[in-house]
Amino acid sequence: MPLSGQDVAQHNSKDSCWVIVHGEAYDVTEFLPEHPGGQKIILKYAGKDATEEFDPIHPPDTLDKYLHKSKHLGPVDMGTVVQEKKEINPEEEGRLERIARMPTLEQCYNLLDFEAVAKKVMKKNAWAYYSSGADDEITLRENHSAFHRIWFRPRILQDVEKIDFSTTMLGTKVDIPFYVTATALGKLGNPEGEVVLTRAAKTHNVVQMIPTLASCSFDEIMDAAQGDQVQWMQLYVNKDRAITKKIVQHAEKRGCKGLFITVDAPQLGRREKDMRTKFTDEGSRVQSGQETDKSQGAARAISSFIDPSLSWKDIPWFLSITKMPIILKGVQRVEDVVRAIEAGCHGVVLSNHGGRQLETSRSGIEVLAEVMPVLRQMGLENRIEIFIDGGVRRATDIIKALCLGAKGVGIGRPFLYAMSAYGEPGVDRAMQLLKDEMEMNMRLIGCTSIADLNPSLVDARALSSHTTTVPVDTLSNQIYDPLLAVFIMAPPSPPQKTLYLGTFIHCKDLEHLEFLHNTAVCVDEKGTIVAVDKDCDRTKAEQTLFPKLGWSSEDVTVRAAKPDQFFFPGFIDTHIHASQYPNAGIFGKTTLMDWLETYTFPMESSLSDPKKAQTVYTQCIKRTLSHGTTTASYYATISVPSTNILADLCLSHGQRAFVGRCCMDRLSPDYYRDVSAAQGLQDTRASIAHISSIDPTHALITPILTPRFAPSCTSEMMHGLSAIHQETNLPIQTHISENHGEMELVKKLFPDQPNYTAVYDAHGLLTPKTILAHAVHLSEDEVKLIKERRSKISHCPVSNSSITSGTAKIRWMLNQGVEIGLGTDMSGGYSASILEAARHALLVSRHVAMGGDEEAKLSIEEVLYLGTRGGAKVVGLEERVGGFEVGMEWDVQLVGLGSVEEEEVGPVDIFGWESWDDRIAKWVFNGDDRNT
Repeated sequence: MPLSGQDVAQHNSKDSCWVIVHGEAYDVTEFLPEHPGGQKIILKYAGKDATEEFDPIHPPDTLDKYLHKSKHLGPVDMGTVVQEKKEINPEEEGRLERIARMPTLEQCYNLLDFEAVAKKVMKKNAWAYYSSGADDEITLRENHSAFHRIWFRPRILQDVEKIDFSTTMLGTKVDIPFYVTATALGKLGNPEGEVVLTRAAKTHNVVQMIPTLASCSFDEIMDAAQGDQVQWMQLYVNKDRAITKKIVQHAEKRGCKGLFITVDAPQLGRREKDMRTKFTDEGSRVQSGQETDKSQGAARAISSFIDPSLSWKDIPWFLSITKMPIILKGVQRVEDVVRAIEAGCHGVVLSNHGGRQLETSRSGIEVLAEVMPVLRQMGLENRIEIFIDGGVRRATDIIKALCLGAKGVGIGRPFLYAMSAYGEPGVDRAMQLLKDEMEMNMRLIGCTSIADLNPSLVDARALSSHTTTVPVDTLSNQIYDPLLAVFIMAPPSPPQKTLYLGTFIHCKDLEHLEFLHNTAVCVDEKGTIVAVDKDCDRTKAEQTLFPKLGWSSEDVTVRAAKPDQFFFPGFIDTHIHASQYPNAGIFGKTTLMDWLETYTFPMESSLSDPKKAQTVYTQCIKRTLSHGTTTASYYATISVPSTNILADLCLSHGQRAFVGRCCMDRLSPDYYRDVSAAQGLQDTRASIAHISSIDPTHALITPILTPRFAPSCTSEMMHGLSAIHQETNLPIQTHISENHGEMELVKKLFPDQPNYTAVYDAHGLLTPKTILAHAVHLSEDEVKLIKERRSKISHCPVSNSSITSGTAKIRWMLNQGVEIGLGTDMSGGYSASILEAARHALLVSRHVAMGGDEEAKLSIEEVLYLGTRGGAKVVGLEERVGGFEVGMEWDVQLVGLGSVEEEEVGPVDIFGWESWDDRIAKWVFNGDDRNT
């Protein structure tokens, strides 16, 4: 029996403190004195749901890992938990506005561009943590500017047709000599955290260094790796050597190929920008620790376990507990490099911790220029591998380091910024940009391989000359004005008051269209309709409407439809598979079950490739928009990155969307299924978190829980999704009674249930926010149950006909009081057009009528209702879209029906004598995207 919210709420004090995390209750009373972030942050959430504050800082297994199992109290019925209303402050409103008009990914041409965008769209505390440096941030700036004091001495007349910049690092062949260095708290920038970097690194065969202070657990990051992907581990040494040994040996067992021990942080430096944010709502028990002063910022609050007694005497012990290569990270002088060689280390990273530790310490590139000549003189250059990090923003920086003798270069912040701003596609593009820069600059200096790079190609004589002034702010706050201008100088026109004039047509109810001729509609800056006046032209509007609204003519934009045009509510597609768009029109001789195996699953699985997903989803969204679809309920794939890309693209294109990661943990091909219900539920939460991060209020993009259909989901999966629904109140979408073969399979899999609908009901998935697609073969009992649960139906007539599923009895279900909308079900349906679905709904209803039920015929008014207001009810937006009433959002398509005497507009011929009813009929039966 789950705990109730009231049960947990009673334990809200220092003497008895319970918290809820991911729908589970924990007793953290005894843990309060040990929490590195102090007791106050936990007590703030005593008796409440702390998930939102917990996630950005902690690996998901933290509580189960560090609390006794008796302190895990079990699941909570989230429907009984009082959810505190979130107030969006002006600062957050501004950030959300900047997100809405951020540059497209294609506008980012270098790593500094990602940094510029991230500064504008990240939350203040997250930006402060990522971007801050020690004290006055002189070292932070020096890391970058040091590269500018090195100049190339290029060779000419070299055959540079073929460039190969592959190399080996610690015995591993890589495609390019840079790696993703360890950076903490990835979920501050992206709700998926470090696994985003893992996936992008695999795409480009780039090594990833896993941080000790990751937001994801170590095993989550390792599990996200694919095939022979290479990962290293960065280690902060714990005071408890038993813990350290356990961590190291677990990393080796999981396949890590290198152990990078951080040696420059016996105490973390003062990052004052981070400290000023106070970070009072965040804390972490990463390994173990004690009370810590949180005023020192996030970094010190999460690192109290680090051992300041670490010394050279510990190196033999490390060599004795692992066979992984040992690399010292944070070396800053040549004498220590020599000593590392003598101690048996395999490598060093010349680094000052990204300018976050000792202020006015030298850059890694400057130390490199000191180290390599000495090693060559001593004959030690081949005894150890030298890496550097810090300040790298261009491929030329990488090339300069390689010329001076580095084996590889670590890059941290730029990939975090790309991830924070654009997710995995951003990191993918950042890595590709570096590769492109690398190829170009290798040609320009006259080299075709990494082996060609040598000190003669650079002039580093000015490297050690420091001319430093204390900066007003960090490098990151002063970067690259050209892209910042996208935000500051030339954003899209801000929302304006708008007067729309012309003919407006919408469905007043299921049976009636309303024609509003010569009408004025006033829309405010927020996109809300604030006035509707019939028989009103511009002059009358300015004289009568504007004064009532407090508007001035100078502040209002006027948009007038032409005589052959009319405004119509945007279509709402209540069921569409964006991941199947390339298959639209391809169903051959198949029926549902073999069509899935032959066409659908292979296509969907292929979209785990981010580039392919980006291409497919972009075209799908453009196509649906061209057909007047302003709102769509999308199925994505089982891939979290693929799903997130779809959500990102819907947001950037301005299409309102419900985006769901498909859940399917059985009866699917081995190559395309969730490995377990638990993993599927975790991935679903990850996608929900991402969508909530890009659109926190779900004003435009809403996550939707998506069990593909009952046969492909175990009971564990469906119960888990029901729990998430109870916790979040998110909508649900799935399929039902589409095909006789499918229905027979459901009977075999769920013999205890009387019918298909009862299966969903038994698992808590038949709710007022559930969309059931197809519903071709429902029984009377099922329709009655659907009506009782207030679930909704998506009618997909094009698909039902295309793959011969059957003819749904829409009139019968409408008469039972069931809410119904239209869905294209692309690619089961061949068209992305709701107008096409509407005309097929008409035709299918006539086929039902020809079977003896004359009442079954639907009218033009009714199918247009299903495509607008009916669809709005299905997706829960009936108060916002679907019509032209005051208080509704301006969500519209402008339809043009050209006269035969004028320029042709699409396939609809208007002769001039038609009534408006006739014109609408012509549009429904003959129109397409050329009219919208």
